[in-house]
Amino acid sequence: MDFKLIRRVHKIGQWLAITPSNYDKKHVSKIQKSYNLLIFTILTFGLIKIIFYTRRTINTVNLILYYFIEMSLYLLNINSIIVTIFWKNNQWCQLYKNLKRINSTEDNTRQFFFANFIYLMAEIITSASLYEKYHQINIFRRYQLLAQMYYTFLIYVTVRMFLVRYQKLGELLTRQLDLPPQETLPVVRKVAKLVSFLRKSSEIFNDLFDLSLSCIIIFTILNMIFNIFWLVSDGGSTVLDDILVILVFKQTPTLVWTLIVILMCDSVTNEVKKIHFTCYQLYFNGTRGQKTELHQLTKEINQNLPKFTAIGFGVVNKTTIISMVATIINFIIFAMQLTQQN
Repeated sequence: MDFKLIRRVHKIGQWLAITPSNYDKKHVSKIQKSYNLLIFTILTFGLIKIIFYTRRTINTVNLILYYFIEMSLYLLNINSIIVTIFWKNNQWCQLYKNLKRINSTEDNTRQFFFANFIYLMAEIITSASLYEKYHQINIFRRYQLLAQMYYTFLIYVTVRMFLVRYQKLGELLTRQLDLPPQETLPVVRKVAKLVSFLRKSSEIFNDLFDLSLSCIIIFTILNMIFNIFWLVSDGGSTVLDDILVILVFKQTPTLVWTLIVILMCDSVTNEVKKIHFTCYQLYFNGTRGQKTELHQLTKEINQNLPKFTAIGFGVVNKTTIISMVATIINFIIFAMQLTQQN
């Protein structure tokens, strides 16, 4: 059951101060609130330290990019550590309570351990390789990067739960194509009701995660721009080993997980479109007396397509990736021209 994985994610997430300790409880304990405030205070001082330190070590364009990267991480942490836990815990509980109504036997525990293992290995290799040449290991930034990766994985797992449930409804409808028309109508009614219910649950998801998802996408874009611009603008002084470390171990995990989340959001919408198409097939196979209600139910399903959103990006789908690539290319061209003029 996929809730075994969610429980594990929450157990670790509470120590990172980015999730409630238990998604079944609507009230957050005073201990956890105090712990979250402590982490938030430490991160705030860490951000101030980073700003004053990097001001003396990075050129102007890279400095601006670096500040925006740090602010995107900081905003993500404010939203996850403070806003979501203190003011949106009820929505958090309601979301997973709703998803429990449609059971799933999928178990992604291996993905959980694999994702964490890959990230930790990438962090160790990156820190060990670049420690002496480029920066000290900043514990505040390491925490923020870990929290960002973990929160991205949490969003992935949650969107995956939506996808699995829609797939289950789609399979249920597909089986009706081989059955007599008189047996299909009750099933279509049930599916239409659950599709509407899941769409309302996706609105709760957007309320919880749209700002966080936006911060993750912005961080990924800025991080790509920063690393590429740094490698291009350093006059060839960066050795090949360092380039490989930066691109493969530092950038790839962030980029891959962000793309996976975006594609997962797109897959959910496509899955509901398949359900809608199957309903049309059942409509044409139905009897004359059934067609009026089947048409209405088909229309209802089409009106309840889920849309996962990110602030500033609108609906998250494949076109979001195109927007990311265009932004990266345009900014690097602009930054290179600005550097040449100076």
